[in-house]
Amino acid sequence: TDERDGQTYKTVKIGEQTLMAENLNYNYQVSDTMSIYGSVNREDIGDSGVDYGRYYTWPAAMDSAGIFSDGGKGCGFREECKPTGRIRGVCPAGWHLPDSTEWYTLFSAINCGPVEKLNECGLLLNSDHGWRDRAGGFDFYGFTVMPADNAKWGYDYVREQMLVGISPAGSHAYFWTSMEFSRTEANLVIFDYFKNVGIGRYDKSYGLSIRCVKD
Repeated sequence: TDERDGQTYKTVKIGEQTLMAENLNYNYQVSDTMSIYGSVNREDIGDSGVDYGRYYTWPAAMDSAGIFSDGGKGCGFREECKPTGRIRGVCPAGWHLPDSTEWYTLFSAINCGPVEKLNECGLLLNSDHGWRDRAGGFDFYGFTVMPADNAKWGYDYVREQMLVGISPAGSHAYFWTSMEFSRTEANLVIFDYFKNVGIGRYDKSYGLSIRCVKD
């Protein structure tokens, strides 16, 4: 249970790690609702479809405003913060935003790593429903990766950054890590409906899903 808002989440232990088995849904906001410094969900834009949890820009994922901890404080859009150690970010107390290494630990625990075997991870971790062309996985461990896709903010010369929209669900699941790649990009994990999995980088202004790991 997240003590901040009372929401409860399914969890699963895989190997030595305990992870959320649902996407985080905490309504993190720094200024106005749907600000690029906060989070958004499909209900906010009038979408009455499947609730995939909230979509967080990387600064929101890292709690760059330092509301809950100082680990990710100052990790903004055009600033290099070079975070180190365990980053709580927007996760509940006692949990943290995983780095790339912890995702690899998950993949190794289910024997779908190293990198050349990551295309097998989606088969084991993807949900068995919701994916386009009936292409879900077996969800063998109850981790239940859902194809939430992402949210996108764009530049507006009057209001600066504004929400463009949320991509149609069904094809991809994107998860932020706590690792920065550059001033403008951070590392993420991608699952697709072909059951491929990759670790890459994405612009910090995109809204992605979050799965927290227990401390």
